[in-house]
Amino acid sequence: MSYGVRFQWAKSYDEMREIFFKEGLFDIRVVPGMTVPEDLSAQFSLHTKAKIESIAPEFPKETKVTYSDGSSNEFHGYSS
Repeated sequence: MSYGVRFQWAKSYDEMREIFFKEGLFDIRVVPGMTVPEDLSAQFSLHTKAKIESIAPEFPKETKVTYSDGSSNEFHGYSS
């Protein structure tokens, strides 16, 4: 088994996100953040070329994830 690593320089976070997208990876943005208090809802977007078949919460009894925006084939928005 072998692995490869490729490094690329990015001048900004926006350029880094675009590199992720161009390389077939995921650019993920979460609001308000990765840790969300129980009394708040959260939103996240996925910028990717990958086909998204499903999004499943870690705790499905406590969390409902709803597809909220499919304005393009590249950007996918969700809310909980």
